[in-house]
Amino acid sequence: MTRPRISNFRLLRTHPSYRTRVVVSVLAYLGALATVLEVLERTASDPYTTYANNLWFVVGTAAAGSVVVLFVTLPANRYEFVHGSYPARITIEVRDLLSAPDDVVVVTANRFFDSVPTDPDHPADRSRVAVGSLIAQLGRRWFPDGDGHDLERMITAALGAHPGEVERGVGDTLELRGPSGERILLLAVSRRSDQKLSTVLIDDIWLALSKLWAYARRTGPRSIALPVIGSGYANAEVGPNPLLMLLITSYVTAAMEEPVCPIRIVLPAQAHDLSAFEVARSYCESLGFKAVRR
Repeated sequence: MTRPRISNFRLLRTHPSYRTRVVVSVLAYLGALATVLEVLERTASDPYTTYANNLWFVVGTAAAGSVVVLFVTLPANRYEFVHGSYPARITIEVRDLLSAPDDVVVVTANRFFDSVPTDPDHPADRSRVAVGSLIAQLGRRWFPDGDGHDLERMITAALGAHPGEVERGVGDTLELRGPSGERILLLAVSRRSDQKLSTVLIDDIWLALSKLWAYARRTGPRSIALPVIGSGYANAEVGPNPLLMLLITSYVTAAMEEPVCPIRIVLPAQAHDLSAFEVARSYCESLGFKAVRR
């Protein structure tokens, strides 16, 4: 389990729970330091007592220790767990999903595999997707100088049909190869409502995940990176933490039945929540996983 980086200092400004945790830890440290100094003063020999009473020593020790406690208390942005009884490895981290260093990166899509962002001139066109969706981000990443339809044409060639014409089944997949050899797997999960919004049910997410593990067994990637499915534009009617637990439960259940490659669960930077890491860590440990320290 890696320790936090300096960039996580910004979280102290945005998350009250982080500030509270740091303050409590620093105060606890100072209380322990005061106790040690008191015991040292009462029990040590005169030379050590004199040394301990020097103001510079006390202040210097307190300041240095406070800095150490601050770094130790900062939230980590990556956890890795491995199970000792069956082959299963889970990494949970904050990063850019589309740049994850895994064999396969999963990008969730609706059941039509639509990829073209909403056209301001045609806001009622239901064949469009949200500008911030993963599949729209993928199109901009792969074709920054394109006309906005490059990914759509790639999907059309792979499907043999224009996106939006045929509704696929939940958990259907479409594998794409990027300009630099990236292996992206489009996973059909959400449906499109009459209001052009993506919606999804918990049963749909579970079914899509089950089919994803079957794909992993069939194609044999070394590792898979994926988001917390249903927590973005799919708009599942539960919070992100229950969806994270659902993802872990699905993976663990599948891995216990038959080996599945390691997975990397990627959380977006703007959704970095200490509670997500703490809940996931407690849950993984309750299932028999051990944290991997790096």
